[in-house]
Amino acid sequence: MEDLNRRGIRSKVRVAKNGRKSGGNPFFRGALYVLLSNPIYIGEIRHKGARHPGLHEPIMERELWEKTQLLLRSRASGARREQRNQFPVRSRAGSSTKAARA
Repeated sequence: MEDLNRRGIRSKVRVAKNGRKSGGNPFFRGALYVLLSNPIYIGEIRHKGARHPGLHEPIMERELWEKTQLLLRSRASGARREQRNQFPVRSRAGSSTKAARA
């Protein structure tokens, strides 16, 4: 993401019928994850939550795309939250924050 932002690459700018502009923002983790999760790269399309074979050729190998998906899932915020709960942070008083919330 830092490289994208350093090079000035931004999200697509869209103009509504009323002239209001949206987009043109720097890339953040969530937007990049959505982009990298798009099955269009492996020759599929997503419609109403289901993936279907597309009429286009894939531009990357399925194996690489699947590895990317595993990496993205392992780094998702939910995975981090779950990991944090396994190893609670100690407060200054010495009690864990998890125990303090209970």
